[in-house]
Amino acid sequence: SRRSPSQIPTPTFRLTFRPGSRLRYVLQLLAEAEPRKKARVYRQLGWLCHATRQRSDQSPLGHLHMAVGADADDAQNWHLLGRCLTQHGQHASAYDALQRAIAIDALAHEIWASLGALYVAASSLPDARIAYHRAVLLNPLSEAWLQLGHVLEAMHARSLDPAVADEASHAFAQALPLLPQHEREIRSAMHNLAVMRDDSRRRAAAAAA
Repeated sequence: SRRSPSQIPTPTFRLTFRPGSRLRYVLQLLAEAEPRKKARVYRQLGWLCHATRQRSDQSPLGHLHMAVGADADDAQNWHLLGRCLTQHGQHASAYDALQRAIAIDALAHEIWASLGALYVAASSLPDARIAYHRAVLLNPLSEAWLQLGHVLEAMHARSLDPAVADEASHAFAQALPLLPQHEREIRSAMHNLAVMRDDSRRRAAAAAA
């Protein structure tokens, strides 16, 4: 059966390539590829230049815009454009790109996690909470549990709502086995939440007495 564009694997690079040779490899693919494959190569080139800061004839955003121009039906083209725009502080354009990606593939948990990151960058924590919740609902093994925990931790610091602290602790507990490299960070956050939650409950009990 025919796979949707978002399910088609993207070009990958061998770790044995010498510095700069990955870029030359991508440019070679770009010259030889058919239109849909060319869009994926533009996408890979744009993200490669963005992630490694390698120079090319176009900016990373330029390549990613060319990717969506070549194939506007591929969710991953819009997704990586949205991520790149987020990191460049172009939040409105990033939102539009990520919404286009979701319209094509609403079940991709990575896109929802990227939308959550955009909302965090735009200081919209309630919206980030919703987006990260959607990401972990779609994929319970998503690393977005950690970001969700931090969003809820920040919301609890503002509201001192024990229920929000409980929700944050749950998110961190889910993240712990998935991200053992962040164990110290996660356990520290869980400890701070427990202290603040207990303090809030003691104050509430004292006020009610």
